[in-house]
Amino acid sequence: LGFKAISLASSYNGVYLDDKRFLTIYKIAEQNNVPIFVHSQIVNPIGFERVQDSLLTPVVEYVFDTTICIGKLLMADILRDYPNLKFIFAYFGGVITHLEHRFDATYQMLRGINFVKDLKAKPTDYLRNIYVDTSGDIKKTNFLSALELLGPKHILWGSDWPAKKDIASSIQAVKNLDINEEDKENILGNNLEKILWCRKV
Repeated sequence: LGFKAISLASSYNGVYLDDKRFLTIYKIAEQNNVPIFVHSQIVNPIGFERVQDSLLTPVVEYVFDTTICIGKLLMADILRDYPNLKFIFAYFGGVITHLEHRFDATYQMLRGINFVKDLKAKPTDYLRNIYVDTSGDIKKTNFLSALELLGPKHILWGSDWPAKKDIASSIQAVKNLDINEEDKENILGNNLEKILWCRKV
Protein backbone atom coordinates (compact mmCIF):
# COMPACT_ATOMS: atom_id res chain seq x y z
CA LEU A 1 0.00 0.00 0.00
CA GLY A 2 3.04 2.25 -0.07
CA PHE A 3 3.35 3.01 3.64
CA LYS A 4 6.35 2.21 5.82
CA ALA A 5 6.72 1.41 9.50
CA ILE A 6 9.18 -0.23 11.86
CA SER A 7 8.21 -3.04 14.19
CA LEU A 8 10.13 -3.68 17.41
CA ALA A 9 9.63 -5.82 20.48
CA SER A 10 9.55 -4.13 23.88
CA SER A 11 12.82 -5.84 24.86
CA TYR A 12 15.48 -8.13 23.42
CA ASN A 13 17.42 -10.64 25.52
CA GLY A 14 17.27 -8.48 28.61
CA VAL A 15 17.75 -5.16 26.78
CA TYR A 16 15.00 -2.54 26.60
CA LEU A 17 14.53 0.01 23.83
CA ASP A 18 16.27 2.77 25.76
CA ASP A 19 19.61 1.14 24.89
CA LYS A 20 21.93 3.34 22.81
CA ARG A 21 22.07 0.76 20.03
CA PHE A 22 18.55 1.85 19.01
CA LEU A 23 19.24 5.60 18.80
CA THR A 24 20.20 5.55 15.13
CA ILE A 25 16.88 3.87 14.33
CA TYR A 26 15.00 6.59 16.21
CA LYS A 27 16.89 9.37 14.47
CA ILE A 28 16.21 7.99 11.00
CA ALA A 29 12.58 7.18 11.81
CA GLU A 30 11.94 10.69 13.13
CA GLN A 31 13.64 12.36 10.16
CA ASN A 32 11.52 10.35 7.73
CA ASN A 33 8.28 10.32 9.71
CA VAL A 34 8.31 6.53 9.90
CA PRO A 35 6.27 5.27 12.88
CA ILE A 36 7.61 2.59 15.22
CA PHE A 37 5.18 -0.07 16.40
CA VAL A 38 6.21 -1.77 19.65
CA HIS A 39 4.72 -5.11 20.66
CA SER A 40 5.48 -6.86 23.90
CA GLN A 41 8.32 -9.35 23.82
CA ILE A 42 6.71 -12.80 23.71
CA VAL A 43 9.91 -14.86 23.48
CA ASN A 44 11.39 -15.01 26.95
CA PRO A 45 10.56 -11.47 28.13
CA ILE A 46 12.68 -10.05 30.92
CA GLY A 47 12.04 -11.98 34.13
CA PHE A 48 10.42 -14.99 32.41
CA GLU A 49 12.67 -17.38 34.31
CA ARG A 50 11.13 -16.21 37.59
CA VAL A 51 7.54 -16.51 36.37
CA GLN A 52 7.53 -19.66 34.25
CA ASP A 53 3.77 -19.85 33.96
CA SER A 54 1.80 -20.40 30.77
CA LEU A 55 -1.00 -18.05 31.86
CA LEU A 56 0.83 -15.41 33.90
CA THR A 57 3.48 -14.80 31.26
CA PRO A 58 1.07 -13.67 28.50
CA VAL A 59 -1.49 -12.06 30.80
CA VAL A 60 0.81 -10.19 33.17
CA GLU A 61 4.40 -10.29 31.99
CA TYR A 62 3.79 -9.19 28.39
CA VAL A 63 1.85 -6.17 29.66
CA PHE A 64 4.52 -5.11 32.13
CA ASP A 65 7.38 -5.62 29.68
CA THR A 66 5.70 -2.98 27.53
CA THR A 67 5.06 -0.75 30.55
CA ILE A 68 8.69 -0.88 31.66
CA CYS A 69 9.82 -0.28 28.08
CA ILE A 70 7.86 2.99 27.94
CA GLY A 71 9.14 3.99 31.37
CA LYS A 72 12.74 3.34 30.29
CA LEU A 73 12.25 5.45 27.15
CA LEU A 74 10.94 8.23 29.38
CA MET A 75 13.84 8.09 31.83
CA ALA A 76 16.43 7.89 29.05
CA ASP A 77 15.04 11.17 27.65
CA ILE A 78 14.18 9.48 24.35
CA LEU A 79 10.57 10.65 24.49
CA ARG A 80 11.91 14.17 25.07
CA ASP A 81 14.79 14.12 22.58
CA TYR A 82 12.69 12.70 19.73
CA PRO A 83 9.43 14.65 20.14
CA ASN A 84 8.27 14.02 16.57
CA LEU A 85 8.94 10.29 16.61
CA LYS A 86 5.70 8.34 16.60
CA PHE A 87 5.89 5.38 18.96
CA ILE A 88 2.82 3.12 18.80
CA PHE A 89 2.54 0.64 21.67
CA ALA A 90 0.31 -2.42 21.56
CA TYR A 91 -2.42 -3.12 24.10
CA PHE A 92 -2.83 0.42 25.41
CA GLY A 93 0.88 0.64 26.25
CA GLY A 94 0.57 -1.95 29.00
CA VAL A 95 -0.68 -0.19 32.14
CA ILE A 96 1.11 3.10 31.48
CA THR A 97 -2.10 5.12 31.16
CA HIS A 98 -3.29 3.89 34.56
CA LEU A 99 -0.17 5.35 36.18
CA GLU A 100 -0.70 8.97 35.14
CA HIS A 101 -1.11 10.46 38.63
CA ARG A 102 1.45 8.14 40.21
CA PHE A 103 4.11 9.16 37.70
CA ASP A 104 3.68 12.89 38.26
CA ALA A 105 3.09 12.77 42.01
CA THR A 106 6.03 10.44 42.68
CA TYR A 107 8.31 12.40 40.37
CA GLN A 108 7.44 15.65 42.14
CA MET A 109 8.08 14.08 45.54
CA LEU A 110 11.43 12.59 44.50
CA ARG A 111 12.55 15.82 42.83
CA GLY A 112 11.84 17.58 46.11
CA ILE A 113 14.56 15.51 47.80
CA ASN A 114 16.81 15.45 44.71
CA PHE A 115 16.41 11.68 44.41
CA VAL A 116 15.56 11.54 40.71
CA LYS A 117 17.00 13.38 37.74
CA ASP A 118 15.39 16.49 36.32
CA LEU A 119 13.24 15.53 33.34
CA LYS A 120 12.65 19.23 32.53
CA ALA A 121 8.90 18.58 32.59
CA LYS A 122 6.35 16.30 34.19
CA PRO A 123 6.54 12.65 33.10
CA THR A 124 3.07 12.83 31.62
CA ASP A 125 4.09 15.76 29.40
CA TYR A 126 6.25 13.25 27.51
CA LEU A 127 4.01 10.22 27.88
CA ARG A 128 1.20 12.09 26.13
CA ASN A 129 3.23 11.97 22.92
CA ILE A 130 3.00 8.20 22.54
CA TYR A 131 0.30 6.33 20.64
CA VAL A 132 -1.38 3.12 21.73
CA ASP A 133 -3.48 0.54 19.99
CA THR A 134 -6.51 -1.18 21.48
CA SER A 135 -5.43 -4.76 20.67
CA GLY A 136 -8.95 -6.10 20.44
CA ASP A 137 -9.88 -4.95 23.93
CA ILE A 138 -13.53 -4.39 24.78
CA LYS A 139 -13.30 -3.21 28.42
CA LYS A 140 -14.26 0.40 28.97
CA THR A 141 -11.71 1.01 31.73
CA ASN A 142 -8.74 0.78 29.36
CA PHE A 143 -10.36 3.14 26.88
CA LEU A 144 -11.24 5.69 29.56
CA SER A 145 -7.74 5.65 31.01
CA ALA A 146 -6.17 6.08 27.57
CA LEU A 147 -8.56 8.88 26.68
CA GLU A 148 -7.73 10.73 29.89
CA LEU A 149 -3.95 10.63 29.40
CA LEU A 150 -3.55 10.54 25.62
CA GLY A 151 -6.76 11.85 24.13
CA PRO A 152 -8.64 10.34 21.16
CA LYS A 153 -6.03 11.35 18.56
CA HIS A 154 -3.41 9.05 20.10
CA ILE A 155 -5.53 5.89 20.27
CA LEU A 156 -5.57 3.47 17.34
CA TRP A 157 -7.95 0.57 16.94
CA GLY A 158 -6.19 -2.77 16.62
CA SER A 159 -7.51 -6.33 16.46
CA ASP A 160 -4.68 -8.36 18.06
CA TRP A 161 -5.53 -11.06 15.54
CA PRO A 162 -5.25 -14.04 15.86
CA ALA A 163 -4.98 -13.89 19.66
CA LYS A 164 -8.39 -12.19 19.75
CA LYS A 165 -10.94 -13.06 17.10
CA ASP A 166 -14.03 -11.06 18.10
CA ILE A 167 -13.31 -8.12 15.84
CA ALA A 168 -16.91 -6.93 15.77
CA SER A 169 -17.02 -6.49 19.53
CA SER A 170 -13.73 -4.61 19.61
CA ILE A 171 -15.07 -2.17 17.02
CA GLN A 172 -18.37 -1.85 18.87
CA ALA A 173 -16.45 -1.04 22.07
CA VAL A 174 -15.15 2.10 20.36
CA LYS A 175 -18.60 2.99 19.02
CA ASN A 176 -20.01 2.68 22.55
CA LEU A 177 -17.62 5.26 24.00
CA ASP A 178 -19.09 8.56 25.20
CA ILE A 179 -17.12 10.65 22.70
CA ASN A 180 -18.14 12.40 19.50
CA GLU A 181 -18.45 10.59 16.18
CA GLU A 182 -15.36 12.24 14.73
CA ASP A 183 -13.23 10.92 17.58
CA LYS A 184 -14.67 7.44 17.11
CA GLU A 185 -13.84 7.49 13.42
CA ASN A 186 -10.36 8.73 14.21
CA ILE A 187 -9.75 5.84 16.60
CA LEU A 188 -11.20 3.32 14.16
CA GLY A 189 -8.90 4.28 11.32
CA ASN A 190 -8.31 7.95 10.60
CA ASN A 191 -5.59 8.38 13.23
CA LEU A 192 -3.57 5.53 11.80
CA GLU A 193 -4.08 6.75 8.23
CA LYS A 194 -2.69 10.15 9.16
CA ILE A 195 0.37 8.57 10.80
CA LEU A 196 1.15 6.23 7.92
CA TRP A 197 0.82 8.81 5.18
CA CYS A 198 2.46 11.73 6.98
CA ARG A 199 6.07 11.09 6.02
CA LYS A 200 8.78 12.72 4.00
CA VAL A 201 9.26 11.47 0.45
